[in-house]
Amino acid sequence: MGYMKMQHRATSGIKILLNEIEGSSQVQATWRFFNNHQNVHIKDLSQPIVKNLKEEIPKQCDKYLLAPSDWSHLDYKHHSSKKDLRKENRKGTCMKIGYDLQSTLALSDRNGKPIASIVHNLKTSEKVYSTYDENISMELTHLEELALRAKHINETFQTNKPIVHIVDREADSIAFMRSMDKDGSLFLVRGKENSKVSYHDAITNTTIELTQKELASKLPNGKKVRTIKYKKEKVDIFANECIVTITRDATKSVLIGGKKKIIKTVGKPLRVRFVVERLVNNKQEVVAEWLLLTNVFDEEVDASMIATWYYYRWNIESYFKLLKSSGFNLEEWQQRDPEA
Repeated sequence: MGYMKMQHRATSGIKILLNEIEGSSQVQATWRFFNNHQNVHIKDLSQPIVKNLKEEIPKQCDKYLLAPSDWSHLDYKHHSSKKDLRKENRKGTCMKIGYDLQSTLALSDRNGKPIASIVHNLKTSEKVYSTYDENISMELTHLEELALRAKHINETFQTNKPIVHIVDREADSIAFMRSMDKDGSLFLVRGKENSKVSYHDAITNTTIELTQKELASKLPNGKKVRTIKYKKEKVDIFANECIVTITRDATKSVLIGGKKKIIKTVGKPLRVRFVVERLVNNKQEVVAEWLLLTNVFDEEVDASMIATWYYYRWNIESYFKLLKSSGFNLEEWQQRDPEA
């Protein structure tokens, strides 16, 4: 037997590899490890991964290291013995009960294949447990923490391969993008349709402000990138781009005297590339459209490559699926302590 698969509701955590050591001995060793976790520092556990990454980045990446980040709710509403569970109201009446898993992966720019996980955070109702910082403030928003995480990753992996941080629509925040750009962090984020940008129209020689959706409608499909399967249908990916400037104020919701107020912060104009990525079926119908923003200015990285990098981002979704339902069954783990 090659693997012991724990894929039922009483799973204790991980698949245990059976090779030269007797299976029961491995089970006992694993039990001892999880029940003595107080003597193990989380950052120490990540060091072999960091060491491996430093060795693999030059081998597996051509010019850039791609680092998609995302957040995933771990549902533990049926685990009454678990400590420090977070409770958040969903739209409607449903309550989210569990932990917030925040992860960053390392992907090859050559083919999008995962190399390793770079960072994991587990946010509970009391504390943020992390592989990179033991003192992350509970008050930080997702994006405020991610900007700090990106800076740490850049400083940890100082190679000749610049790191491009790839994030979904939540990162279409001018405060986040300005913070990343100020720190010298490269980003590729998916834009929101109603976010406004300034675009210089060469035909009329005027600068206009419009939504990203409106600007996208002015750009033709552009260059074909590749053919993929999307929702069981073969589609072609096309990409086109232009340069835009974002001038809007940063906004943040804060509680003052028990009431929510919006605080605005003026910042410097941010010049970025605006890439429209479209998925077109054989009837020439656009079945999906992604609006992308990036501060990667490199003549060798055209719109089709930016579109490809964002396509690679799907690996982190697959990673969460692997952790939660297709192998590790993370939401069924029985450990009571979030640190474990």
